[in-house]
Amino acid sequence: MPQDQPPNKSGRNTALAVLALVVVIGAAAVVFLFTRDDDETSVDSPSPATQQQVDEVLATVPTPTVTVPPVTVTSAVVDPLPPPTALAPANLFTGTRAAEVIAEIGVARGAAPLRILQALFYPEYAFAQVQDPSIPANVDEYQWRGDLSGPAPVTLTGDGDLEANLFSDTEVNWAVIPTLVETALAQIPIEGAEVSHISVQRNLPFSDAVQIRVFVNGTRTSGYLDADAQGTVINVSQG
Repeated sequence: MPQDQPPNKSGRNTALAVLALVVVIGAAAVVFLFTRDDDETSVDSPSPATQQQVDEVLATVPTPTVTVPPVTVTSAVVDPLPPPTALAPANLFTGTRAAEVIAEIGVARGAAPLRILQALFYPEYAFAQVQDPSIPANVDEYQWRGDLSGPAPVTLTGDGDLEANLFSDTEVNWAVIPTLVETALAQIPIEGAEVSHISVQRNLPFSDAVQIRVFVNGTRTSGYLDADAQGTVINVSQG
């Protein structure tokens, strides 16, 4: 009978070697993984000691000093504005100023023709007493002093016929007033002569004609010139 052979020692040794190799490889893998985790942790979250060192380095970095040069502001001298030029007041004794004032009153009154009881012109202002077309028994006064104001009620006295005292603006040649001013000064040669005012109204109770009267004042005496509604001189009085 064949005899049993002793176990093969070389095969057992090989198996042990393989097992040892597997253990070594596994241990190396575990060590690698732990080492990698430690590295990542150290990168993401530095240790307090490392952070302190970084802070100390930053604290020792010198801060540069910036010097801003001084700025010189040159004061500018602005020439003063000239004073406003005062506009000369309108002279109602010139041009068509009187006619324009009457036309403005007619528009404000809403009357065409404008029925007038009396109109007074001064160099820089004027008054006109005119009938209210909606209430014919009433008379109102308008004032012009660069701008028109009114109407203001007028108190009528006496028992006369109002309509007989009124005249229409279209009956008067208002444009003749500047010529009458010059004529009055020429025909009333008194010392310091100047025209103070002009009235336009019916010459009642002496006549029902519409009359333009130019008043002239002087340093020692006065006078006036009368003309009809179209500007024809009918009388000159002095003293």
